[in-house]
Amino acid sequence: MRYAKLVGSPYATAIKVVTFSGDGAETFVREHVRVRTVDENSARVAKIVGGEDILDEGLLIKREEVYELHLHGNDAIVEDVCALLERSGAVQADPWDLAPETSGLSARKKMLLRLAADAKTDFAATVLLREFSRDETVESRRPPAPAELVRMLLNPTRVLLVGPGNAGKSTLANYLSGENKSAVASVAGTTADLVVHRSAIHGFPFEWWDIPGMDETVDPIAKIGKERAKKLFDSADGWILVAEDLEESEWTETPKTPPAAVVLSKADLHCETLPGNSNLFADVLRAKISVHRESGLDELQNLVLLHFASRLGYTIESAIAALLAGPLSF
Repeated sequence: MRYAKLVGSPYATAIKVVTFSGDGAETFVREHVRVRTVDENSARVAKIVGGEDILDEGLLIKREEVYELHLHGNDAIVEDVCALLERSGAVQADPWDLAPETSGLSARKKMLLRLAADAKTDFAATVLLREFSRDETVESRRPPAPAELVRMLLNPTRVLLVGPGNAGKSTLANYLSGENKSAVASVAGTTADLVVHRSAIHGFPFEWWDIPGMDETVDPIAKIGKERAKKLFDSADGWILVAEDLEESEWTETPKTPPAAVVLSKADLHCETLPGNSNLFADVLRAKISVHRESGLDELQNLVLLHFASRLGYTIESAIAALLAGPLSF
């Protein structure tokens, strides 16, 4: 007998599913599930018992040779039910291996379904399902999309927002994610620790790491936040510099690699042209933005995506085309 957990919801009272099948499954139902009848493709109210204890009350569904227990309890209840299954001789398996609909699929197609179910964006799910529908017996004449590009589609690219305090990093992060997760104020030092924002650019997932400003400070709390932020420099995939004035000299600590882009923030409060007298990262593409006016933000996101795509030898358009055309390498 094999079992699998389908615990997708983080909420304590949400319904969670444990599936099981194989030799011993019917015996387990008889001994540990109190249910009036078991009918194919019908849900029945059931109590799951272990010895004299009722572990949970939920639903039992049988589909072909697979039983599903839809539990109402929290994760601890799920673990208790799984432990009961193991004491009855069950071993844990991949959920996709127990789904009747996937029993005849190849390992690659099962993997594609699993990845599509966990996809961070609609575009990623579309690409994976197109690959799933591809005939595996027909050899493609096109070169496969490289694994590095596929990883960029499936896993968020982590981008640090680096710059002085009160430069607009948190305002920018809130805009990009569409959520007001970072506190915003008109004084420096409002952001004291890492805040992670998530969004997508043309279907590619991104994480924006909003960190404290890199200014000199005497505030002990701000110093702790700054030191924590510096430890993230090597963990991110890249960074962008956000500043109002590139001539500032009080913030010299930045990651060793050049930024993906230089962002001149708060354009609504300053002149409309990019400063041309600064040699700081002179070869890096620049964007002037105003979150207040919602100007320059699409250009910035395209610059960032292009930066990471070009590392792999792609433009934005060619990267999208390669993923849609397939095949995919993993």
